[in-house]
Amino acid sequence: MRCRFILSSLIIFDIYPGLVQADAPAWVCEQTSENKEWRCVTSKKPIKAPLPSGAQGVAGVEAFPASKTLNLNAKYPPIGTKAFAPAPPTTIAKRPGWNCKANAENATWSCSLIGRDPKGQARLMEGQESIIRSWFGYAYDAREEQIFSTLRDELQNDPWAACSGRTSVKPEGLPSAADRLVTPMHVSSDYSEIFDEEITSFYGNVDMQRADQHMMTDMATYDSEADTLDLQGDVYYSESDLALFSKTGFLNLGENKTKLRDVLFIAPEAPLRGSAGTIYRDSPTFSYYKKATFTSCPPANQDWVMHADRLKMNTRTGKASAKHAWLEFKGIPFLYTPYISFPLDDRRLSGFLTPSWGSTERSGFDVQIPYYWNIAPNYDALIWGRYLGKRGPALGTTFRYLTEMLEGSLEVELLPSDNEAGESRGLANDGITPLPTTKSFRGAARFRNGAQFTPQLRSDLDLNYVSDPYYFDDLGNSLHISTESFLRSFANISFNEHYGEEDEDQTSVAFLTQVENYQTIDVQQTSRPYQRLPQILLNLNRESEDWPL
Repeated sequence: MRCRFILSSLIIFDIYPGLVQADAPAWVCEQTSENKEWRCVTSKKPIKAPLPSGAQGVAGVEAFPASKTLNLNAKYPPIGTKAFAPAPPTTIAKRPGWNCKANAENATWSCSLIGRDPKGQARLMEGQESIIRSWFGYAYDAREEQIFSTLRDELQNDPWAACSGRTSVKPEGLPSAADRLVTPMHVSSDYSEIFDEEITSFYGNVDMQRADQHMMTDMATYDSEADTLDLQGDVYYSESDLALFSKTGFLNLGENKTKLRDVLFIAPEAPLRGSAGTIYRDSPTFSYYKKATFTSCPPANQDWVMHADRLKMNTRTGKASAKHAWLEFKGIPFLYTPYISFPLDDRRLSGFLTPSWGSTERSGFDVQIPYYWNIAPNYDALIWGRYLGKRGPALGTTFRYLTEMLEGSLEVELLPSDNEAGESRGLANDGITPLPTTKSFRGAARFRNGAQFTPQLRSDLDLNYVSDPYYFDDLGNSLHISTESFLRSFANISFNEHYGEEDEDQTSVAFLTQVENYQTIDVQQTSRPYQRLPQILLNLNRESEDWPL
């Protein structure tokens, strides 16, 4: 460790791993017998400071008060002894917003800002942190919600910007986790002391910065031999992909390991925020939480909250998992699962998606459980099981593909046996002819494909089919096909070319050939559009000053 000490309004330390050397010696102070003044010397320049009444002096103390006039208000040991001085009584508690304490000597204020500037907005006073609870209670009280807002401000961009209709762009050129090994740690505090050139303690408004890491706390102890940091008091810690608050914390800087208790945290990539009894971080990408609660709602919103005995998050794989988890909505618990897995970012992962349910007069209770299958980077499938209370089980799938030339999808839904098959549909418009009844086997399918052979030559295909005209009325529009009177299917090939430059003769060619068919899905219709088997269009556009056309 290499330490650089600058005596000013704060004490700044640059801590480099693996090197221990003091650039400046400790202050040595003696009390003069003539006028009871203190005489403090270093190897460069002596400093004199008057001793306030009632204060005791110390010579050779390896401690560094935090002002140019040397704050000697603390109770120091008698002259001639060597000891560590206690932290000064002017430490400011770490709370979000402006924290101020009065200086009784000169009637001034000593203030520090935590998080964003409230700009005159009111905040909760001490003893008023609890908010009015509903019958089922809240997961986080008002003080914790205020801390979440502070942690959000510590992040490089707002994870919930899209929820409020705003766009949040991550600034460029900011330090990252890869810069930590080559970046020194800058530390500022009200007061500090060194023991045996190995252990350094900081007291009061401790602020630490290294690359993307930022820590604020009331007290911190750094062990240069073990490369560890022990934090006490209100601890705020943030980095590029995590922000958290805790009362105590232990960080192994060399191995990037962390242990914290009674923690509030924000994982911005998900985004998730929550609390935990204990957090362990075994690496920069893996963290483990005990007795955790979390939600994806922004601060001040607790519409839904998940509780779990164990929570694991891995930013390298983009996965998170929870054991013995239960979900509450508006404070009411309604779902339990022994295990659940979910993604932390926008990477695609195989797994079950959120179920959907509803009810209709014709089909009764309707529940659908989808499963997403991430087959390959350019292939995937969505498979869903469905149950309709009056009609029975159904199964559907959507398969998507993408290549350099092709893109498309295949959608299929089948109801193998309809329990309501053969039900009466009434009479046609003439009031005499009975409408056809439904069949037992029912289904729908759609196939879409687009091919770009050359920049000028393209082909499009869209084929649709339903087993009967009542399918969409009875089973809903699960395939997102427009419920019009006729179901259109077509296939075409098109060619478009443009010749010539500006101020020259212009020639363009547009060619289209297609086949088109319509399936009637409205039994009340007596006619349908004409089929095109095939249609051929050719357009030529020639512009020339020599031509009269």
